[in-house]
Amino acid sequence: ARALMLAAARGSADLLELLLSAGADVNASSEHGQSALLAAARYAFDRGDSLGARRVFDVLLRHGAAVNHSDTGGMGALLLLLGAHTPPGQDGDATHIGALLPLLLDAGAEVAHADQRGVTALHACALHALLGPARTLIARGAPLQAR
Repeated sequence: ARALMLAAARGSADLLELLLSAGADVNASSEHGQSALLAAARYAFDRGDSLGARRVFDVLLRHGAAVNHSDTGGMGALLLLLGAHTPPGQDGDATHIGALLPLLLDAGAEVAHADQRGVTALHACALHALLGPARTLIARGAPLQAR
């Protein structure tokens, strides 16, 4: 599981494909609930590599990654992609994130999910000035009144 998460965290779609084809469990998680998809979402926000992140998401989702899995703090791939794991004001690349967001949403990511702090996807967009992704989430039914 660790090799799979490291490959996802590095954005290595080819290595992920190799490991998964050899029988690695796409949904294996660490003692803190981290999975390869969560590592990939964190990579996507932190690195701004749309093409690499898209390839990694495609591989993981094609192999059945649980899109709504959360770590022990309640953060799932959607929140991590939107930067909920970073301090407020660390602005993400809205165009890059907006291009990746439909991959998770089309796979069934829950737009109303909140982590243990109560942070939702729209909160993360507000924290990081992600206007385009916020529009997408609202169009997909994200609650405006979440606390």
